Amino acid sequence: MFGYDKQKILGEKIKKIVPKSKHAEAAGHIQKLIEGKNIESKTVRKKENDEIIKVSIQGFPVSINGDNMGYHIIYRDITELEETRSKYKNIKNRYQALFENENTVMLIIDPDNGEIVDANPAAEFFYGWSREVLTSMNIRDINILDKEEVKKEMLKAKEKERNYFNFKHKISDGKVKEVEVYSQPIPFAEKDYLYSIIHEKKRANFK
Repeated sequence: MFGYDKQKILGEKIKKIVPKSKHAEAAGHIQKLIEGKNIESKTVRKKENDEIIKVSIQGFPVSINGDNMGYHIIYRDITELEETRSKYKNIKNRYQALFENENTVMLIIDPDNGEIVDANPAAEFFYGWSREVLTSMNIRDINILDKEEVKKEMLKAKEKERNYFNFKHKISDGKVKEVEVYSQPIPFAEKDYLYSIIHEKKRANFK
């Protein structure tokens, strides 16, 4: 984790991996351990090449027959995890206002299995099911196209081979609506989901 050869780090002070800005924090941790308390926190530490990494720390005193033998410290590199969370939060905030739009029907779909991950208020009104019900459904429960064909179309959207589709969607009363669907993969947390915008096709009335 820290990039040191074992022989170079053995016998060194713990401050070897603590940035100067965190020396007081580390001293506080040590004091808690001396007092017999456990520590658990998130902070940063530095590697041999001075790269700063985000870590979680768990520590507790180790004693045998009541004698203090030292301290057991567990470090975990959470840099990637924290970056993923930050990225997810930024994307979620960016799409939140658009997703809560009451006029545009939107669904978020897992392209790997077709499960509906989220549905906005406009989708509840359009399909006639509550958000709770919609998110318990699979897009194959709505799209009356053959299940294998639905899977193929989702894969095309995921791979960005195609993002515009004409489908027939079933609503809660059993009726079928012809719809245009625009799907675009967007990253949420650890994977890409399909962000789908649905428009009902209006037939021209010629008299």
